[in-house]
Amino acid sequence: MKLKHFYFGIPLLSTGALTTDDIKWLAPVVLGISFLAMKWDKIKAKFFGGAKEKLESEMTFLEKHEKRQKDLKLIARRVKEIYNDEVRKNGLIILEAYYGSRKCIDELRVLDQADKIKTLLTEPYASKVLDVTDSMRFYVEDSKLVIPKRTKGKMYGVFVPLISLEEELVLYIR
Repeated sequence: MKLKHFYFGIPLLSTGALTTDDIKWLAPVVLGISFLAMKWDKIKAKFFGGAKEKLESEMTFLEKHEKRQKDLKLIARRVKEIYNDEVRKNGLIILEAYYGSRKCIDELRVLDQADKIKTLLTEPYASKVLDVTDSMRFYVEDSKLVIPKRTKGKMYGVFVPLISLEEELVLYIR
């Protein structure tokens, strides 16, 4: 059984045997121990390698997909707000965005919207191309697309699809 939190008490003698001079050091010690107790989970994770998220390279395709779905649920409300604001002020509106194999994305671009949705659910498109429209909409600020300076796999709702080494990985935004 793993303890999440722990509590402790420091017994103090009230017999008068200890004078104020003897225990003046006690307040900072109690304060320090209390602080450590409150922050123990963070301290343990930082210095003792506590519960860490798996690296993207260690995750299976299904785990990546599940994390992506959670990310998209997390940002869904904000994406809708951003999109509506941009439409209202005639700003930057991202109609569609795909991340994955250039060959597959080029084939998708010539299809109409209904066919794109069907095609994305079939192989090889399901594993080689991600629809990252909502993810890219999330990064729109004041009619500008501001993509953070980190790998695409660290962005909300994005991970590196399963492509071969010969295939070119691209981000297509319209």
